[in-house]
Amino acid sequence: MPEIREDLDDTSNQVSPVTGTELVSKSKKTPLQLARDGQRGKAAKRIVKDWDDSYRQMRSNFAQWKANKARHSGFTGVTCVKQKDDKVCRIPLNATNTFGGMNKAARLSRRITSQLFSDPPLPDVTPEGKSDEERDAAEFSTRALQIIGDPSDLDFAGTAREAFDRGGNYGSGFRHYWIDPKGNGHRPTQILAHPDAQTIEEALLPEGDRVLRYVMEDGKLTDEPKEAKRTWLPRLRLEILTGKHVRFHPQQVRDISEADGVTIGAMVPYGTVKALFPAIDDLSDDQKLKVV
Repeated sequence: MPEIREDLDDTSNQVSPVTGTELVSKSKKTPLQLARDGQRGKAAKRIVKDWDDSYRQMRSNFAQWKANKARHSGFTGVTCVKQKDDKVCRIPLNATNTFGGMNKAARLSRRITSQLFSDPPLPDVTPEGKSDEERDAAEFSTRALQIIGDPSDLDFAGTAREAFDRGGNYGSGFRHYWIDPKGNGHRPTQILAHPDAQTIEEALLPEGDRVLRYVMEDGKLTDEPKEAKRTWLPRLRLEILTGKHVRFHPQQVRDISEADGVTIGAMVPYGTVKALFPAIDDLSDDQKLKVV
């Protein structure tokens, strides 16, 4: 769900920079306002409608992105021309790919990216205050980010470079982080419990050391992992997105930091959708087909 800020009711700044007219009526709630008020169904329908309507406003961008991508791929003679009210990308029928050394667009893009990322970005968490606890928490968070941002895991530096490189064609590049509830597979459920405890309720017996015990489906404790119930473990995921996948709320803001929220549209595997929204299993077959 997009982040909801406190200034959602203030629509006085929602004015088209082109026509100067108000884009959002003060009497009509935005999707974020509907979600804040608990009308999640209406908010979802409004977001889908706004997404479909956004294609009309972004058609010229689609043509420009297509031209940029073709030029980056080495095609010659690519142009972007205005045809009536639309912008159209034209690639000549006899357009050919130039060989690597003559592809100036790709070479310039590589040079700019290499210059910006000559020193790879590193996480550095700023403490919220000046106390020792807050400084220790910031230091711990920095170490954790360095571990998960290693090239063998989420690769913060490499993905930042890839997002910037895609921005050369699409004007924007985004790194979208999200939590996959089943991304790390399942494991036998374990808790710290008294060695003589037989149930979860007896796990905190007053005497004796605590050891790791396995929890069965009925709440009893066991030392056999095969008898334990399985717990799905989450995992932080990352995907690279472009302007084709992201819409700002409100639409006329220039940067994601100025937006009240964002809508992301991307092709997501059905298994991932089921993991994020387990209630899908309760839908009928026809409703599941609509989801797909």
